[in-house]
Amino acid sequence: VMNDSRVLPARLLGHRPTGGAVELLLLRDLGDKRWECLAKPGRKLLEGQQVIFGNGELTAVVRKVCEDGNRIVEFFYEGIFLEVLERLGKMPLPPYIKAELQDQERYQTVYSQHIGSAAAPTAGLHFTNELLDKIREKGIKTAFVTLHVGLGTFRPVKAENISEHHMHSELCMISQETAKILNETKESGGRIVCVGTTSCRTIESLVNDDGTFDKEDVAAIATNIENAAKRTVNSAKASLEAWNREKERELLRPFFLEDIDSADFTLTKLIRVTEMDKRRAESDVCKGSIGYI
Repeated sequence: VMNDSRVLPARLLGHRPTGGAVELLLLRDLGDKRWECLAKPGRKLLEGQQVIFGNGELTAVVRKVCEDGNRIVEFFYEGIFLEVLERLGKMPLPPYIKAELQDQERYQTVYSQHIGSAAAPTAGLHFTNELLDKIREKGIKTAFVTLHVGLGTFRPVKAENISEHHMHSELCMISQETAKILNETKESGGRIVCVGTTSCRTIESLVNDDGTFDKEDVAAIATNIENAAKRTVNSAKASLEAWNREKERELLRPFFLEDIDSADFTLTKLIRVTEMDKRRAESDVCKGSIGYI
């Protein structure tokens, strides 16, 4: 079982408007052109600080300094961000790799598919397509999971008590095809061998209590999550509307003898009726309205 995550060229080298060198490491896409980043020198990158990359093709502004020292950074560019990264970004190499990469594909596994990692699942770097073919020729099945390597890879354990160490989350997924292969392998008494810790912790995180893996496809899971989010939003909107109606009734009860507990009665309607009264005070329609004065 191998992790098919691809590495972002997530290391950006830039400078402040005053000329001071700056380095950002992209960790997590927050949407709306904002990323959570590691930054150095941290003491210089305070909220509101601007950073320039390349010839100004990419710029950024620090929007927030997080409690753990990370920065929330908003980027400004034209076109597609991943294409800009391909031109300006560098691979976030581990400290034991000293040489500068001339070919960034050298830091990708040959089976990488889904971009999103801040570091490579290095246990799979030695595999070649030829070696994988030889493995399959021996009757050994290969399967893939996806875990996007995140901040946990870069953060050392500083707490004296290991239980107090803050573990950062990482996105991991298993496809329907992989779940099927894993279940069949276990049923037949075969072994499951994980390539590296990223594949291993994905399997450990997604296995059921009975040792099986769900055969629900990632796309279906994503759809279910999206639908659940929509239901939550709709429920929140309905609750807010009900709360607003109740507040309107509380404000109006001291002034009206009529029963205003009807769900159809709102302050907006009352204002509309009273405005009609001002313009057409002699109108029979207005005289019969609840807001007529």
